[in-house]
Amino acid sequence: DIAHPGKNNAFESKINSALAIRYNDKSIYENMHAATTFEILSDPACDVFATLTLEKKSQLRKMMIQSILMTDMASHFNLAKQLDTKVNANMSEGDGDGQINGVSFDTTEHPEDKQLLLDLIIHSADIGAQCLPVPIANKWSQGVLEEFQLVHQAEKDAGVDLTPFIIGLDDPLRAANCQFGFINFIVKPLWTNLSKIVTEDMATELIGNLHGNIDY
Repeated sequence: DIAHPGKNNAFESKINSALAIRYNDKSIYENMHAATTFEILSDPACDVFATLTLEKKSQLRKMMIQSILMTDMASHFNLAKQLDTKVNANMSEGDGDGQINGVSFDTTEHPEDKQLLLDLIIHSADIGAQCLPVPIANKWSQGVLEEFQLVHQAEKDAGVDLTPFIIGLDDPLRAANCQFGFINFIVKPLWTNLSKIVTEDMATELIGNLHGNIDY
């Protein structure tokens, strides 16, 4: 989220900002994060990929841009559906070639599987604070809720349509319901499936944290 200005894509589109115009209202911040990343890497002092061949650089650039763009919440349900399809069609007869905990990901013969894994890792980490212990997750929650309130104020100041779900988040009960819905309808379905492609100990810890935050 490098250079993130603390608003959201919808706000940029509503005010017809320079960023919205530059990226044609499509994954505005995500395109900006990717572009900023490669602007930094264009400095020879920062180019950690300098030793790669042009072909490898091009391949890596494509993979990185795709993964960053998939952190746009507009892509969430499509990603979650792809993972759900993989899990439901899993090859559960042992951990043979191309399998992670019995779920088939053939990253050698099918580059799209490798890209899907990368997309899932980056996106799930982006929304994964609620899979951390309660004290840490709560700090993330408070930060996000404060940012939402600032977006709400910015919308009022700009005289644009107000985003319904971020209205009234200064009310603790309203804020808790907002977080509760986000965990149950966004985070939990994705991370429950993700837990099936990591080690058992990791899955137990992550999903245990998630349920701890739901209880909290």
